[in-house]
Amino acid sequence: MISMKDILDKMLLTQVGTENSEVFKLVECIGEGGQGAVYTTQRKNLLVKLSIAKEGADDVIKAKYRRYGSLRGRRDLPQYLAKPLSEITPVVKDGFIVYGYVMEMMEDMVSLHSLFRKNGEDPTAYISRMGGIQRTYVILRKIAEILDGIHSIGYVYGDLNPNNVFISKDPAYTEVQLIDCDNLMVAADYDGFIYYPGYGAPEILKGMARNSSITDSWSYAVLAFYTLRQAMPFQGKMVMDAGTMELSQLERKAEAGELPFIDEDQNNAAAHALPKDVMESPALQQLFQKAFGNDSSLSSRPVLQEWIAEFQNWEYRFVKCANKACGSVYLKYKGVDKCPFCDEKSIEPFVVCRKMIRHDLSCSQYDAPIIAVDSPVKVEISISEYRMLQLEVRLDANSKKVYIKQLGDEDITVEWSIKAIGAGKKVVLRPNTPIGLSVLNKEDNFLQFAEYAFCEGNKARGVLRFTCGGLNG
Repeated sequence: MISMKDILDKMLLTQVGTENSEVFKLVECIGEGGQGAVYTTQRKNLLVKLSIAKEGADDVIKAKYRRYGSLRGRRDLPQYLAKPLSEITPVVKDGFIVYGYVMEMMEDMVSLHSLFRKNGEDPTAYISRMGGIQRTYVILRKIAEILDGIHSIGYVYGDLNPNNVFISKDPAYTEVQLIDCDNLMVAADYDGFIYYPGYGAPEILKGMARNSSITDSWSYAVLAFYTLRQAMPFQGKMVMDAGTMELSQLERKAEAGELPFIDEDQNNAAAHALPKDVMESPALQQLFQKAFGNDSSLSSRPVLQEWIAEFQNWEYRFVKCANKACGSVYLKYKGVDKCPFCDEKSIEPFVVCRKMIRHDLSCSQYDAPIIAVDSPVKVEISISEYRMLQLEVRLDANSKKVYIKQLGDEDITVEWSIKAIGAGKKVVLRPNTPIGLSVLNKEDNFLQFAEYAFCEGNKARGVLRFTCGGLNG
């Protein structure tokens, strides 16, 4: 099937102009789909999206240009969207009309698709290129947050796929930008459907629904799964082992979610997929099961807030392998006691920090970040019914101390105890002044705040529980 880029190449179209009399050279096609092709230009951070219609489709193009203008005027769209800046002057050639718009790309960005695993490549090469699993979690959270921001004002993205997601080229940064936003519109305005092959929700492929926030959420789940596992949710052994005659039929079934989820049925397992226990936390595995498993449905499909919460909850739960020849960063959770990359029981010292609110009615416990050596993280804890105190916590493995700095503006008196919640030694946390508290390895260490009244005379107090590991080598 001839692609849009092939048609444009055949036209020998090397540059386009805008209605503002600007001229843009078409340097390189960096992505294409059923709706058009995206080109870099001689202007470093400006891209051109070109689409094609048959000659005589002036009304269709005018409607598109009105939409571009409407998107450009919206001030409540998420910041990290490459909105149309100006329209391309339509070009009539060879029976077609070429039209489109100019968009601005953030500096030094690459498409998510360009980083994906190559055929036969060692999985660690892909993980390294992504900047590690922890960075991947942050990026996937930010994509979900942008998409959720679009939905919050009643719009639908419609065409989420790895070609439209751009991330920082430098692994030290985690900026995310969505491009190709011309299909962005109010859900009620969709009179058909738009999707990228492999990322369309089953109800769209079956003609049972139009684009909506629900179908966007499906596309996101597929994107997150493929980014972590480098395998599609339903393209396992059944598709890989299919003969020529049945391959296309099975591929269509996989795209429509009609084959077993690769994590659920050994008959459709995917040997090429990255191991889930390395790439995914247990909570994320459960979300993927809800999205793609045998019991999944429209009503059970995870919403974006669930993905955001889990990625945010787990993106700090990574520890560094103390084996200097390895140095990998990996997920630390119950049952994981050795590095999956070098297979050694070699964990750099860390602290698991948990928040607890103890009160007369019950005890509520909330997970908080894993704190690695010399990597300060921020933690919030309740100190009154309507007030949270922000702390900065750091582990010093050499002195076997947790350093705590409170970021409020008044002295806070706390108690520090080991092994049990109760009377401990009193410590005063002064504003923006770190204080080191000695911790015992593999024991619970408690930082207890003063009691406060809540809910018709009940008493409550915030507690931070620190459990250390790896401090004895």
